[in-house]
This record gives sequence, structure tokens and C-alpha cells, in this order.
Amino acid sequence: MRALGWVLFAGTCILAVLQGIMLSAAFDSLLSYDVVVTEAFPLVPIGSVIGAAVGALIVWRYPRNTVGWLFCAGQFGNALGMTAQAFAIVAARGLIEAGGAETSALYVANLFDATYTVAFLAVIFMLVPDGTLLSRRWRWAVALAVAAILVHHGIVVALPSSDFEPGASAIEYGTVTMVSVIVSSGALAGAIVLGAVALWRRLRTATGDRRLQLLWIASSAVVLAVTWLALWLTSIFLSPTPWVFYVAVYLAYIGVSVSVGVAILRYRLFDIDVILSRAIVLGVLAVFVTVGYIVVVVAIGWVLGAVKTSVNGLFWPSIVAMALVAVAFQPLRRYVMLLADRLVYGEQAVPYEALADLSRRLADSPSPDDLPSRVAATVGRAVGASRTTVQLGRPGDDGSIVVTAHWPDAEAAAQHGATVQCPVLDRGEQVGSITVIMPPGRNLRAAECRLVDDFAVQSGLAFRNAMLQTELAARVREVDARSRELAASRRRLVGVEDVERERLAGAIQRRVVPHLTPIVAELSADLDVADPALPAMLDRLTADAEKALEELRVVVRGVFPALLQRRGLVAALSAQLDATASPVALDVDESLTERLDPAVEAAAYLFCVEVVASATDGVIRLQVGDDQLVAEVRREAGAPELAPVGAEGWPLAAWQHAVDRVEALDGRVTFRPGAEAVLVRAVIPTGSQPSRERLVAAQTSSSRSGPKADLGTYAEEPQSGVMSRNSASS
Repeated sequence: MRALGWVLFAGTCILAVLQGIMLSAAFDSLLSYDVVVTEAFPLVPIGSVIGAAVGALIVWRYPRNTVGWLFCAGQFGNALGMTAQAFAIVAARGLIEAGGAETSALYVANLFDATYTVAFLAVIFMLVPDGTLLSRRWRWAVALAVAAILVHHGIVVALPSSDFEPGASAIEYGTVTMVSVIVSSGALAGAIVLGAVALWRRLRTATGDRRLQLLWIASSAVVLAVTWLALWLTSIFLSPTPWVFYVAVYLAYIGVSVSVGVAILRYRLFDIDVILSRAIVLGVLAVFVTVGYIVVVVAIGWVLGAVKTSVNGLFWPSIVAMALVAVAFQPLRRYVMLLADRLVYGEQAVPYEALADLSRRLADSPSPDDLPSRVAATVGRAVGASRTTVQLGRPGDDGSIVVTAHWPDAEAAAQHGATVQCPVLDRGEQVGSITVIMPPGRNLRAAECRLVDDFAVQSGLAFRNAMLQTELAARVREVDARSRELAASRRRLVGVEDVERERLAGAIQRRVVPHLTPIVAELSADLDVADPALPAMLDRLTADAEKALEELRVVVRGVFPALLQRRGLVAALSAQLDATASPVALDVDESLTERLDPAVEAAAYLFCVEVVASATDGVIRLQVGDDQLVAEVRREAGAPELAPVGAEGWPLAAWQHAVDRVEALDGRVTFRPGAEAVLVRAVIPTGSQPSRERLVAAQTSSSRSGPKADLGTYAEEPQSGVMSRNSASS
């Protein structure tokens, strides 16, 4: 089916050539009024050949598109009618013996005249560019064009055969025939106007390239409609009709074919650039060979005639002419191919100029955000891609993708064809990728594949630099965030001394002073040495003083009890839970069988004590593994909150002191709320670190004020097993 379009195009060309030959034989000059205006030569044949070529190209690329077939059929019929008219003229002048064929030729000429051609163009305007109507109602507009052709053909068939014989007088129409002629011409005028209206309605809703495409075709359709209406009206009211109206219609007819060709060639209306490129090369070759052959043959004949040599019967001048023309075309072939590709492909015709342009752009050191978009646009234009995607990073690893750019920016509505992905490498490592999506029905040629590879090689170093810039920027942001955290930590450390001093004063006021106040009051009173109650009072005051001293020892000892240094983390936590009557259970894993670094135990103790300070239920779990101590506090579902939750969802403010101490040992604290339980976990490395010396010293100094009788009185015991709720001994 696709080849049929080219057959119709070839037939149109042959008929146009035959018309020119017959008219040149029938008339003295091809530039006379009778030839140019009456017979419409060469303007209308030129339009027919261009229109047939456009139709053949559309049929070859999209055989199911009705527009291509209408172009082919309409232009072939037009060329057939004009050639039949020329044949009738030649036969009427007796230049050939037609044997009565001129009558049939006149029938054919009247059947395939301007009405037939313009009706086809009107239908094309209603269907362009996708071969479908605007709506079902527009079928009546198509029916109007078909009715114009049928009525016109009915008029021609109804006329007697004597009206088509050579030398017949002018045709005189009857009333019915005149009405039919008016109906046919009116229907044709209405169809051409409706075709122009349909195009303009499509144009109003079109955007982007589709709007530019339709703008060319719609403009030519309006011009043809206006000139045709002008010719129709002047032919009714003026006799004879001025020649300028005929020429205007001829030029508008050519403009329709040219505008459709421009829409295809420049804006890729039907994506047939490969065919167009080779068609241009073939056309230039045909013209060059024809002209060259004629010139060489004439030159050889003139030389032989000058030396008085007869060339009749000699065939070698033709062979020499063909050889010379073939040899002369070879140096021009490359330039003709470049010209055709430049005309059809634009930037694709000079791909390595695009590569050089990309190199210059990369030398401008674009930012990592702009680099992928520049590469995508350059590659897409160079190979004529439907869509290009460039990724800066390692494809397949979402965490490493830095920037992704697309060209064009908006996703095209049309379907895509073949997809080719090319990795961008630098020193053997992939730093990005270039993905090229071609239009439907077209694949990357070998030269274009090599070009994409060259683009990838050229972009490798730039991609590497862009990734380094991005990683450096990320590292700078990370360092800046860490600096802000350190600044906040320094501010907390500056205030911790005052906070601890106030805390110590408050603890003394709450726990020590109440025991000393009664002693001061009673000792301030006058005492009677002979009072028998004095010894009992003194014993009571001594007991209060001892309680105050014990409370003072506990307060000044700080957060860490002496039991933590002597017996370790498990014993200290058990004693603390028992002392506070906490409902929180302690679960110790079997992996915790020996003492840990004092700084690690101190951090874990502080974490557990602060987290469970306000808890009314839960479990503390301790385990050791992979050189890490893991301390978890789990609150079961339905229990009150462990601590007031901050704005970001976890209580940093309440536990900040414990969090700082864990992070000082390169540990981390995580908070994970859930529907079933709330889990707070501290992971602390158990290896010795230089930063722990200060923590150990702080802990040791805080425990030196414990009771002297306790020093060395407790034996070291291994910490193992599972401690139940409030079951540890202190």
C-alpha cells in the first residue's frame, strides 16, 4: 500500500511532463496567455507535483492517514484532466492522429477539472493533520464536497457527445443544467470555506509545534478560499473574467501544497525527515544528471559539427556524456548530502558542531543544576530525539542521583519510539547516564549512536566535577549543621555549672535543711541540765543530725551513687529502682556478664534514670553485643508518657543531659513511638576512648564523698541473669 503512493506521485510527474510536451507542440510560446492562463501551465502542474510528493511522503510514513491518500488521488486526477485537455488540443490541431480519442479526452478533462481538485482540497482541510474530523457533524461538510463533485460529473455525463467533438460550438446549457451548475459551484464554494473554518477552529485550540504546523496550512487554506470565491463571483458578474483572478487561484493552489510541505519539513508534522532528506538528494541528482547530460551531449555535438564531422549513427558521444556526468557528480555528492541533511535535520546535519558547542558550554563551568539540562538539550537537538533524559549520579542507586533533567521540559503527549541509554563514565566509574527516546518509527542511526557516545565521553569530566561540587556542598551543609549543634552544646555546657549549683542548693534545701531546722530551734532554747528528758532529746537531735549528714552525703555525691563504682551498672540501677519504688522492671541480658568501662556505665545509668524518672510502667533492657552496650526503655501501650514530648515528637529537653553524655562517647539515642509501645534506645560503644577520661574523673570525684565505712566493704560480684521488678539488692 505504501508503494502505491509513490506510484501515484510518479504518474502525476509523467502526466505533467506529457502536458508540457503537448502544449509546447501546440503553441508557439509556453508563456502565452492561452498556455499560462487558459491551460494553467506551468503553475497548476507544479502544484500537482508538489502535492503528490507530499501525499506520497505521508502515505509512506502513515499509510492509514486519509490526508496522504487524498493528496495523491486529488493531484493525480488533476494532472490526468490537464493532460487530457492538452491531448485534445493537440488532436484538434491535427498534430497527431487521435482516431476519435480526443472526444474521450475532453470527457476526462471535464470530469477531472478544477471542481474535482478543489473539492479534494476542501476535504483535506477538514481532516488535516490527523485524518479525523472535528466532530460527527462535520460529516455534512464532507458530504457537501462530495455532492459538488457528483453533481458536476452528472452534468458532464448528461451532455451530448457532440459537445465534446473537435470544432463543436460553445455549449449552451438548459435550465436544469444551469441550476445544476450553480448548485455544484455553490456547494464547492461552501465546502472550501468550511474547510478553511475547520482549520482555523483546530488552530484556536492547538499549542506548541502543532499550532505552528496548522498556522501554515490554515493560512494557505484561507488564501485559497478567498481567491476561489473571488474567481467564482467574478466569473458570474464579469465577462470575460480578468486573468489576475485565475493566476491568484493558481498561486494559492501551489501555496497549499507548499504550506503542507513546510509543516512537514520544518515542524515534523508527520516525522518523515529521513525520506525527505533522501528525496532531496534524489531530486538534485536527477536535475544535475539531466542538465549535465544535455549540456555535454550538446557540447560534443557542437564540437563535432565544428570539425565537420557527422554525429548521426554515433553512440559513443552519449556514453562519454554519461561517464563525464557521473564522474562530475561524485565530488558534489557529499555537499548535496550535507545540504539536504541541513535543510531537513537542522542541527542534526552538523552534529559535531553541536558537540563543539557543548564543549564550549561545559568550559563555562555551569552549576550542577544547569549541567544536565544543557547536555539533554544539546543531545536531543543533535539526534532529533523525541525526549532526552540526563542523570547526574549513578543510575540504579537512588541515593546517589544528584540531578535529573529532561528535554523538552514538558512531557510530550505523543508516543515514543526506540529508547537508547548511554552511561557517562569518568576513569571507568559511572557518573551519570544519557537516555535518548526517538520518535515513533525511527531508530538511532550508527552515526548518531557514535555521536551520543562522544557526548557521553565529552561530558564525563564535567559530570565528575559537578558531582564533586554537589558532594562538597552537602559536606559543607553537614559541617555547618554539626557546627550549630556544637555551638548549642557549648551553650549548654556554659550554663550547666549554674544549673548544677542551683540544683545542689535546691537539693540541700529540700533534703538536708529540714533535718537541721528542728535542731537549731531546740538548741536555741534555754536547756535545763537537770531535766531528765534532756538525754532523750539529745539522742533525737543526734539522730536528726546523722540523717542530715547522710542526706548531705547523698546530695553532694551527685547523680552517680557510690554503688555504681563499686558493684557496677546493674546493682546501681536495681538499688535506684528499689529506692524510688519505681514500677519499671529491669531486664538484664546474659551478654552483660562483666564490668564495663566506668564512663560507659555512668552514661547508661544516667540515661536509664532520666528516661524512667516520670514513667509509671515499662521495662529497662540491658545487653552487650558488637562492642556496644544497648540500653532500651520500653513503655507498653496505654501507659502514660515517659516524659513531656517536644515539638519534633520526642522529649529532647527532658533528657538532654543524658543525650549529651551518650553522644560524648560517640553513642546515639533514638526515640521511636508506636501503636503498641514507645521505645527509647541508647547505643554506646564499649571501647575505651580518650574523651572518657574526663567522665571517669568526674564520676570518681563525685563518689569520693560516700560513707567511709562503705569503702572496700562490698566484694565484686558478676552481673548476670535477669533482674525482676525491684529485686536487686543494694
